[in-house]
Amino acid sequence: MIRAVIVEDEDLSAKRLVRMLEAIQQEVQVVKRLETVVDATRFLKNNQSRIDLDILEINIAEGYRFQIFYEGLLNTPIIFTTAYDQYALQAFQQLSVGYLMKPIQVPELAKTMAKFKRMFYLADRPAALNYHALLTAINKSKSEFKKRFLVQIGKKIRSIDVGMIDLFYAENKACFLITNEGKKYDVNYTLEKLVSQLDQEQFFRLNRKIIVNIKSIEEVSQYSRTRYKVNLRRSPGFDVFIPTERIQEFKRWLNC
Repeated sequence: MIRAVIVEDEDLSAKRLVRMLEAIQQEVQVVKRLETVVDATRFLKNNQSRIDLDILEINIAEGYRFQIFYEGLLNTPIIFTTAYDQYALQAFQQLSVGYLMKPIQVPELAKTMAKFKRMFYLADRPAALNYHALLTAINKSKSEFKKRFLVQIGKKIRSIDVGMIDLFYAENKACFLITNEGKKYDVNYTLEKLVSQLDQEQFFRLNRKIIVNIKSIEEVSQYSRTRYKVNLRRSPGFDVFIPTERIQEFKRWLNC
């Protein structure tokens, strides 16, 4: 029997994950579901020897994130889950059993569980994952975020510090940035490319058209049953909405 711990702060996500595990792995026993890193830290201090696998949401709402690694409590394999794609994906893929993007799909979970069994459980050998290397890779990835953007103004080129940028938005197959001074510039990027270039603690993609700096947000209000309206310090020239299905991720981001 594979004994697993789930660290997940969203009830629906945790329950869905348990159902999927039961569907694909009859021999999995979820020993404990924990909602915070503090709870996980306390539990693992006394029960680590009972656990074969940790399934850990990276960005749980309280914001402690990687405290559990620094305290050296994890010596069992981990499957990471998250609704975010900005973390050091390559590092997680190389240094963990798996990295599952939400909403988690049964085929991906099944594939990851099969990898876990092949690498650790069936072989009956201790975990060889190097979490110190994982932390090093994550910290390195943070240092590689873009710090400046070059924009062209006529025949002149200007460098704009990323901290001065309030938002990026897409319009008519072009992409623009607006500074905290209200100045607008064309940038030679797509929003998809920008997501991987920006520090996601500072920037968040609200919808398919816009990425905002946390400092640019003035107010968020419920606009309808399916959308929230975001008021920004600098307007892109259109109303900005965030769909309901992203609001929980948005709240976690604000609370980091």
